[in-house]
Amino acid sequence: MRPGSALALILLVQLLPSLSLAATLRLAADSWYPYNGDPRSDHPGYMIELAREITREAGHGVDYRLLPWSRSLLEARKGNVDCVVGAFRGDAPDFLYPDQSMGREDTAFFSLAANRHLNISSVEELEGVRIAVINGYSYGDQIDEFVKRNRTSSQLMITSGNTPLARNVRLLLAGRVELLIASPNALKATLKQMSLEDAVVEVGRMNNPEELYIACAPGSDRAEYFVRLLSDGVKRLRASGRLQQILDRYGLQDWQ
Repeated sequence: MRPGSALALILLVQLLPSLSLAATLRLAADSWYPYNGDPRSDHPGYMIELAREITREAGHGVDYRLLPWSRSLLEARKGNVDCVVGAFRGDAPDFLYPDQSMGREDTAFFSLAANRHLNISSVEELEGVRIAVINGYSYGDQIDEFVKRNRTSSQLMITSGNTPLARNVRLLLAGRVELLIASPNALKATLKQMSLEDAVVEVGRMNNPEELYIACAPGSDRAEYFVRLLSDGVKRLRASGRLQQILDRYGLQDWQ
C-alpha cells in the first residue's frame, strides 16, 4: 500500500474511534450479476470483490448475503445490514451514497428474438404491453411513475426473490409477458448464465445511464464510516490499476 493510502486509512479510522477495527461490513441484495451474484462463487460480482478488497485493507471483513431487493432495503433500514449492493439513487433516496460510484447502467427493454423489429424508446410505447419488472427496483423517474400508475394492473408482472431477473426471463419465454425492463449488463449476464443469449434481444433503451453504488442506510456511525471507506477505496484502486484488473474478470471496462 502506498504511504498516502495508509495515511488516509489511519485518518478515516480516527474519525470514528468507536468502530472496531474488526467490524464487518454487512451487505445484502438480490442477485444482479455482474455487479453481485452468488456469495460462494469465485466470481461473486465485481462490486463484492471491490468491497472485500477495500475493507480488507482497513482490517474489516464482509458479510454478504442474497435477499430479495425490497427486503434488503428493509433490513438495512432496520439496522440488520449496513448497505445494499447495486443501488441507483432512486432506489433509496434517503440512503447514504459514496462520492465515488461503483458503476453506471442504463435501462433497456427486452423481448423475444422474434420481436427484434420492435424499437421502443419512450414510456408512452409501453401502454397496453404486458411487462415484467422487479419489486422495489428503480428504473428512472419516467418508468418508475409508469410502474406506480399501473402497479395493480394486469399489464404488469412484479416479481421478487433472490434471482428475480432469471424469473422474469422465464416469464417472457413462457409468453406470460411480452417485454422485460432491465439493465443491459445484468440482463445479458443472466441470459449467458441461462444459455439463452440468442433467445432474448434488446428492443430499445432509455439512453439515460445512471450511477450505481453500494448504498448504506442512514442513522449510524457505521454507515458514515463505510461510505467514506468505500469511496476512498474506489479512488485508490482506480489510481493503482487494480480496479480495472477486477473488472477484467467480468469482461467490463471502467465506467468513468
